[in-house]
Amino acid sequence: MSRSLAILALCCALAGGAVSAQVQSVSVPDFSGRWTTDVDKTKAAFPAPAQSTTPGPSLPGAVAVKPGTGKIDPAPTPPFSVVETFVLRQTDTTLTRESDGPRGVQSVTYTFGTTKPVDPTGQVAGNHVVDVRWVNESLVISTTQDNGKDRTTSTTTYSFDGPSLVVTTTQAARPATAASKAFAPRTRTIYYKQVVH
Repeated sequence: MSRSLAILALCCALAGGAVSAQVQSVSVPDFSGRWTTDVDKTKAAFPAPAQSTTPGPSLPGAVAVKPGTGKIDPAPTPPFSVVETFVLRQTDTTLTRESDGPRGVQSVTYTFGTTKPVDPTGQVAGNHVVDVRWVNESLVISTTQDNGKDRTTSTTTYSFDGPSLVVTTTQAARPATAASKAFAPRTRTIYYKQVVH
């Protein structure tokens, strides 16, 4: 009987070791660091289109429609024309993004799994539903905001392309209202390079 128990214990130990090894083999990238816009790489990935007399988007999907007219507004200034610098701090359970704002450093923390973000004052931001999940080696943050008049959904994906941090933001289509314009689905991708002190 004792021999059977010993064999059973050995089998359990081996199985436990296999499971532990499998869990340890699953890893996700660490986005921690200070990042700044890589203007050249972003422009190379998304070159500006040829000039046209018809107003159109400067980046894929960047279309704004005037409410009640069906006419397309000129696209806004390409996002990579503004250099942005921010800090990412990542733990096993959270990702915090810190950036300079008009009132000092602004910080938002996302907890892996469905959660709500924390605004710069440290309070839970209202009317936000955020889903933060790893999809393979990409971190996908889906945000739905409802202010009582408009409901908007956007997705931000963090990933690596070699040493570059790639942030892709997609905003769902939004119909025109009395207070806002209609927007077609919009996607922008910006490359960032790490700032080494």
